[in-house]
This record gives sequence, C-alpha cells and structure tokens, in this order.
Amino acid sequence: MNNGAYKSKLGALGVCGCVVEAMHMFPYSAQVAKWGCRAVAVLAESHEANIARLGVAGACESIPVILQAHPTNEYVASAGCDVISFMSEVCTNGFAARFGQAGGCEAVVSVLRTHATNAHVVTRASIAIASLSRVKGNATWMGPAGACDALMNVLSQHQQDVNVSKFVISAMGNLCIIDNNRERLGALGACEVVVSSARLHMYDLDTAKATALCMGKFCEHIYRTTEADESVAQNNHASGGGNSNNASTTNMNVAAGIDNTAMDGGSDGTFELMSGKHHALSFSNLSSDDASSSNTSVTLSGGVNSASVDTGRRGSLTPTPTLEGRISPVPGRVTLSVPATLHVNAGRRNRARLYECDYCTVLVELLSHHITNADAVRIISRTISIIAFGDVCSAERDVLHTVGACKALAKAMQYHEGDESIGRGVCWAIKALCYHHPRNREQLRQYGVCATILLVLRAFRYSKNATDTVQGAAAAIANLCQDNVLCKQAMGQAGACEGLLEIMELHHRNIEVAYLCSKALFHVVDGNQENNLKISFSGAADILYTMCVRY
Repeated sequence: MNNGAYKSKLGALGVCGCVVEAMHMFPYSAQVAKWGCRAVAVLAESHEANIARLGVAGACESIPVILQAHPTNEYVASAGCDVISFMSEVCTNGFAARFGQAGGCEAVVSVLRTHATNAHVVTRASIAIASLSRVKGNATWMGPAGACDALMNVLSQHQQDVNVSKFVISAMGNLCIIDNNRERLGALGACEVVVSSARLHMYDLDTAKATALCMGKFCEHIYRTTEADESVAQNNHASGGGNSNNASTTNMNVAAGIDNTAMDGGSDGTFELMSGKHHALSFSNLSSDDASSSNTSVTLSGGVNSASVDTGRRGSLTPTPTLEGRISPVPGRVTLSVPATLHVNAGRRNRARLYECDYCTVLVELLSHHITNADAVRIISRTISIIAFGDVCSAERDVLHTVGACKALAKAMQYHEGDESIGRGVCWAIKALCYHHPRNREQLRQYGVCATILLVLRAFRYSKNATDTVQGAAAAIANLCQDNVLCKQAMGQAGACEGLLEIMELHHRNIEVAYLCSKALFHVVDGNQENNLKISFSGAADILYTMCVRY
C-alpha cells in the first residue's frame, strides 16, 4: 500500500504514535511486533510528515528494541529494517543518528547474521546498513558490530542474485567512509568479490555503480606517496596539476560530481537508497556536513521532551519527546584508532589486490556499457581519478591505456557535453591518466579532448561550482600539455591561452585557481612560440603581475 492520501489522513489522526506506543507496551509479542513494524514501514515510506511524526513518537528507539527482542522472526526483521531505511533516508533529519544511538547498528547486523540465507531479509538489512552508514558515527560503530564480516558472508552466499548483491556492495561502499572498515573488508577478500560481481552483473546499472564506487573507496588513500603529500592530503587530499602531487587543496570528490564534499568528511560517493517499492539506487549529492554528522554525542534522559541529539557540526536537533524507559544503553561500543600511515599502507594493499583482479579492465568495460548514464559516468570517472593518481599507480595507468580508458573517457565527456559535474569529473580523471604518461597524453589528444576540456573551462566559469570545475579543467590542461608539443598546439588552437587568462582574472581571489591556471598556462606556452605570442597580446603581463603581488 502506497496511497499518500490515506497515509496523510492516518498520520493526522495520530495513528503513528498509537502504533509505536502499542509496540512499546507489548515488545515481546511476535504478532504485535510483526504487524506494528509493517504498519510503521507503510506509514513512513515516501512520506516526510509521517516520518517526522514517528520520530516524535519514539520509533527510532523502539524499532531496535523490537528487532533484538525477535531475532529469529523474518517478518519482524524485514519490516523493521524497512522502517530504519525509510526513516534514515535523509541524514539531516537526525533519525539515522538516533537509530544508531539506540542500538540500531548492532540490531541490523544481528539480523544480517541470523537470516543470512534469506535473500529477502538480507536485501532489507543491507539497505538499512547502507542508510545508517551514511552517518559517520554509525559507520564507526558498524565495524566493531561485525558488519564487514556479515556482509562478506551474505555476499558469498548470494553473489549470483543481482537483486541482493548490488545492495550488499552498496552497503560495503558506505562503510568505507571509515578507514578501519575499508581495511577489514580488504582483509576479508572484498576486493576480489566486488570485482567478480562487477564482471558477473556487468550490464546491471545499479551493480555497476556500486562496484565502481567500492573499488575507488577500497584504495582511496593510495595517492599519499610522500610525507609532503600526506601533510597536504590531511586537509583535503590535495590534487595539483602537472607532475606534482601537492599544492592544491582541491577536493578530489569533485571528480564524482559531488559538490563541496571533503573526501575525509565521510560522504563522498555514498549511496542513497531511496524509499519506494523497488528501493532504487541513486548517487548521493550530500555535503560533508550531511554524512559526517557524528551521533556520538546524544543525551537521552527519559521523560517527555527530554531527548536532545547533537549531530556534530550541524548542532543540536529540536528536542524530541520520548517515553521514559524506552532507551537502553548499548554495551561494548568501542572506537578504534589507527595511525594514518597504516591506513595508507592498507589502501595500497587493497590496490594490489584489485590490480591482481584486473579491475582497470573491468572499470573501462563498465564505463563503455553505461556511458549514457550520468551517475555511472560520474562514479567511474571518480574511481579512475583515484586509481591512476600518483607515482605508485604507474602500472594502473599503463593498463588503463591498453584497455582503452582514454577513448572511453573522451566519449563520455563528449556525450555529456553540457553536464558540468561530468565534465569536471572526467577532467580529474584525465589529469590522473596523464601523470608521467606520454602515451596517454597523445591518445587523449587524438580523441579530441583538448577542445572539450576548453569548453568545460569556459562554459561553466560563472556557475555555482565554477571554482571546482575550472580547477579540474586547468589541472587536466597542465598534465596534457607537459612535454607534448602536439597537445600544446591543439590547446593553443582551441583557445587555451585566452581561456586560462580569463579564468585567472575572473577568479583572482582564489589561490587554488590561480595556482592551477598559472601552471596550465606555463605548460601551454612552454616551448611554443605561437602560444607565447597569444598571451602577450591578451594582457598576460598585467594579470600575472597582479597575481604575483597578491600571492
């Protein structure tokens, strides 16, 4: 049942509170738990007003208790996980944080273990884990609760079922916002299983997005190759142009088309599992504040209007009335602290595992099969920008060159010519592919990316995310033109000299844009007399002098 009018009427009559109160009064009745969870799930599905009413009634605290009270009841498990998924769909409402504080993480993982052979329950539990894990505090608690081991167990049993595996893999991807979870999944063999799932379900769009996301998340730290790089990367995983791994604090997540999201913030590339009958997957455009809001500071003292939830940077939510005695503390919760250098080494080990599985070929095949889907292109281009970046990834760049990554990215960029986020993401991927790789530079030039990159640079210079977009385009231009005479010539003919100077003048207050555009301009004119003449007639001297004085 998904009749919005009936849901609204029932919610207005107070049914939400009545159902939650009934479950609270009879927590050990299997029939009350079964039909109560089903009723709450139906009321909450795609209905924001009812979700708010259920939150006020204390559903976030009741559902985990019900799941733990009926561990073997598959009907309660399925409906209870649906409630968690629907109510945690939007991170900003604070309900995901409340579920986590009330023991929802441990309850859902327990469901996954107990009903590991039931495909339907596994699907619902995986969706709930993915939804909860979009909050960083919940993802942290999922690790000690055993979510990584449980997900690997069910994926090995249901890998042939595309409708199960895609949700399990998306949950893994969301868990990877925590370094410890990423390392644990790699040690359990998740890298190999995810690549094999990508091959097995190559033509399924949701699986393609989930597997590509996981591949990037598994080896996210590998481009920290020197001590200098690590000091810069701790701020925003800096990504500079040319053959340098430092200098710019540009957010690498921009490569995925996710605006204003810090890679360490915990929301880059997490899957948002939308409510609805089929639980369709879509790529989340959350900000770092949304998914990084930690639920580790929660006060629940019982009594009406006594609960306040502090979700970190977003501040405290509006006090929510709860019923006394509804919250029980969650024992045994621990937060693991591992030095950053160990995370980097674990990322490199995951990269080695993925490389042995030939994940570069799989990514290019996925991009070729789903080139018309904007979300898939964003995710895959972001993953390529991660796996091809830095000195330690030269082998990946060689393989990507051999299997046709340059051609696939050029086609994707041209197909989605008017899409700013895709243009930005592919520019970062091109920048990574061209790092110390003359053959990729030449191949990309042959496929006509020079003119397309210039179009991205100039077409979106006034957009809301212009600074991120022009940084990506400038970084791509810098690496393309370095030590490549033909690329310099092609860029000059496409108008790179005038375009870069225009961007520098327009965004002169942004030091990152100034740095990358200056670097790109240097590589465009270096050794090319014609381009040198062009900048001399375009006011380059005055613009560069102003930059020198300012910075």
